[in-house]
Amino acid sequence: MAEKRINSEAFKNALLKVWKTRATINIVEVGMNPFIVEFVSEGELSRIWDGQPWLFDQYLIYLKWFDGITPSKDSMFSHTYIWVQLHNLPFGCMNSDIGNKLGKSIGKMLHGESNSKGHGWGKFMCVLVELDLHQPLVRGKMLLLDGKTIFVAFKYEQLPKFCFRCGRIKHAGVVCPSKGVSKSEVL
Repeated sequence: MAEKRINSEAFKNALLKVWKTRATINIVEVGMNPFIVEFVSEGELSRIWDGQPWLFDQYLIYLKWFDGITPSKDSMFSHTYIWVQLHNLPFGCMNSDIGNKLGKSIGKMLHGESNSKGHGWGKFMCVLVELDLHQPLVRGKMLLLDGKTIFVAFKYEQLPKFCFRCGRIKHAGVVCPSKGVSKSEVL
């Protein structure tokens, strides 16, 4: 997702080092920044896919299944997976129901960290969401509990470069197409 041309050899070397693959993978540049990564091992592919998001030079490495039909120039890079920490939740709200509700307010809810009883005790609760890269990042949400409003702050893990003007990951502010600002809502 870099707005500048990246050094393809540095990129390939970094991926091989960070991914620590045991089986051979082939990385081929197919344009200005798109690459095809070919895995020999299904296990390695699953491990890399499940480990998202990946970053290079603070830019998002966007992974997408290759269907073999769509030309690379027509591939739509519109969503990514990211873990979001939910801070300032009261202990009574650190459960899968509240986690799911807050996760769905950010994007498509995929997974929440909780124990077998649905509780997520700790300093914060984590949820894995699929983010729409065309939408601004949400800083948090207001949660209404027993007539009391609490601000739940969202902290994104492994957050890539993003635009401070509009809050989108799709670009890092070099050429911002909008002047949008994300709003908080009461849930």
